[in-house]
Amino acid sequence: MFVHKIVVILALLAVCVSVASAEDAQTKMVQVKEAPVRQSPNFLGRILKTLSYGETVNVLEQQENWLRVAFGNPAVEGWMHNSSLSKKVVTLKTTSGEISVAPSGNVSADDVVLAGKGFRNMEDEFKAGHAAANFAAVDRMEQVVISQGQMQKFLKDGALQPEGGIQP
Repeated sequence: MFVHKIVVILALLAVCVSVASAEDAQTKMVQVKEAPVRQSPNFLGRILKTLSYGETVNVLEQQENWLRVAFGNPAVEGWMHNSSLSKKVVTLKTTSGEISVAPSGNVSADDVVLAGKGFRNMEDEFKAGHAAANFAAVDRMEQVVISQGQMQKFLKDGALQPEGGIQP
């Protein structure tokens, strides 16, 4: 009988601890256009997936400015830099108003397109006001995309390791 009571008490304690852990879990939202989820906590770590603006993750642990996160169903785990995430509700401002997205929701592609149109208008206005400036080099840089394979080859060929010696 005594052993049975101890088992019941331990089970209840385990439930309380798991509920407290779930409450401590922190939900954050991607606050940039695209944010890589990496295998290791460094900028050269292999990219497992790229999340888009407004998507949510659950923070599992923190190492300096890197967060180990989980997202999706089934859950995928990886590392994201803290600068690409926010605890705040993401608000997209459009000419027709604002769209707020709570950390438990997602932003639709249409919402991001609307936000992008607003930015594009600002960029066009700036260029019109600075007609003598040459933006060709900036436009070319924006088109450059480095693939994960190219990055891995660069690291291997140069015998480079990320800070801390963690292999990407």
